[in-house]
Amino acid sequence: MLLFLLACHQNISFETTSENPTDAWSELVAEISQDDGIDFQTLKERRSVLEDYLAWVGDNGPRMNKRKNIKERRKGREDRRISHYVNAYNAWILYEILQAQPFDSIEGLELAAFSLFGKAYRVDGEYLTLYHLKEERILGVYQEPLIHMMLHDGSMSSPKLQYWKLSQLDFTLKNRMRRYLGSEYGAKKVGEDWTLSALFQIEEDDFLYWSKSETLCQYLLDYAEKDLEDWLNEQDQQNCQLNFQSWDYSLNQQKND
Repeated sequence: MLLFLLACHQNISFETTSENPTDAWSELVAEISQDDGIDFQTLKERRSVLEDYLAWVGDNGPRMNKRKNIKERRKGREDRRISHYVNAYNAWILYEILQAQPFDSIEGLELAAFSLFGKAYRVDGEYLTLYHLKEERILGVYQEPLIHMMLHDGSMSSPKLQYWKLSQLDFTLKNRMRRYLGSEYGAKKVGEDWTLSALFQIEEDDFLYWSKSETLCQYLLDYAEKDLEDWLNEQDQQNCQLNFQSWDYSLNQQKND
């Protein structure tokens, strides 16, 4: 059965580059990812930077380091591994968006990219579907709900795209969660109530099973500003009955694209 599934995959990779392109890629991500969306036109014009990075993540990573007998420093090792896989995932998402443009919604793209019989992308010496990379290699292995703040799927509702550095990851992710909850996509006040991102509804099990919180209200309290914090406290005393926004699948692109 496994061989049959592998045979159904279309394997995607790029020719290996001898130089480490991570600095060039991180600089480009910082340039194209702004508060008003992603500058896909600039990304398209400098596509070679993306493809060089995809080639590099295909042949580098924790598993390839082990095969090459490259020893990793113990300090920060898990942060480096998480960042490597997440950066690879986000980059392959951008590649798929470029391949499929022009379009206005990533909903159909997401279904195709995560198909069991769809494409497999070279990451850390292996060909992995995006589903396997996200759900098993990243979330399943590290079981940290804040990782959801790192993953970008190209939609308006998704947390902002960024290249993840290797230092102070826990501190950075907690700040990212606070900023996300402070945005209209994370939590929006409607009258006396709030509606929360569908992300918290879709991934509720992760936020609860991988934390000490008994309810989603309790988990989000640590990251909420005053008004939202008071409302979450009230809801938690009433069995944490929450309202959720619909996921906005519109492409997160700058309006001038």
